[in-house]
Amino acid sequence: MSTSLSLTRWMPVVNPLSTWTLEKENLNDQTRAELAGKTFVKLSGGVVHYELAGPEDGQVVVFIHGLTAPSFIWDYQFHALARAGFRVLRYDLFGRGLSDRPRTRYSADFLDRQLVELLDALGIRQPVDLVALSMGAAIVVHFIDRHPERVRRFGLFGPAGYPVHVPFKYKLIQAPVVGDCMMKLLGNGIFRKALNRQPIRDRRRKEELKRHFLQQMRFKGFKRSVLSTMRHNPVLNLADVYRRVGKLGHKGILFWGTEDHVTPYVHHARVCDAIPSIEFHSFEKQGHSLNFDEPELVNPTLIQFLQA
Repeated sequence: MSTSLSLTRWMPVVNPLSTWTLEKENLNDQTRAELAGKTFVKLSGGVVHYELAGPEDGQVVVFIHGLTAPSFIWDYQFHALARAGFRVLRYDLFGRGLSDRPRTRYSADFLDRQLVELLDALGIRQPVDLVALSMGAAIVVHFIDRHPERVRRFGLFGPAGYPVHVPFKYKLIQAPVVGDCMMKLLGNGIFRKALNRQPIRDRRRKEELKRHFLQQMRFKGFKRSVLSTMRHNPVLNLADVYRRVGKLGHKGILFWGTEDHVTPYVHHARVCDAIPSIEFHSFEKQGHSLNFDEPELVNPTLIQFLQA
């Protein structure tokens, strides 16, 4: 779940002949050396791509992306918060962007460990602010639940965590063998089709999203990693985790578009009920990629909340 990309919605109309053009390159030291200006760190699970900006003495804000679109999805918050005096960190989850695609179970434990090790490797010991989109919110609530002393405040955009209707084809793609074949044969076309149907109003931003998204699909292992996450990191039944986080007392803020069709808007009531202290902001006629599509609407409120 991220930027309203649905893996299965367009599956029936994908042309399989269009799926053999991506994931041809290996992501390794040689290909990374060709990426000027990028920063990487080696963790136990592999090499992670990250970006760090803003004054060194600023409050650290960590941005976490969702299921498919990597850390570029925070472009408009990353730079705005750095200018506002925050020390901002964003990174690509394993399997996405320019981070390694290890052959493993992409479970909640695995992604939690990635964040813990990244903060430790960068020498970030003080409590941080966590801001996440969609599936990234599952990582945030797990992290707060497990490491409450390492978090100051948090922000959630269209968070995952509560049950949604799962079409049969979505269940099918998670099945052993059958799902692997479906993702291998149809995956590239599914993602391309979904990208073309992104409900982003600004044409320039929509093209930017497509360019960055397809860049990560040059490298082998992206589809396999997404599929492993879907299988081993259930994010539709986290009600208990949300309730435990609500009892810890961390200040939080919630952003949700009324036309979010990936993580349904109606779930805002469940999040607010689980975390009574959370500050809720509703955005009329906005979709799942609210932070990328309409940063002018959300950035001032996010900055004000984190500065408080």
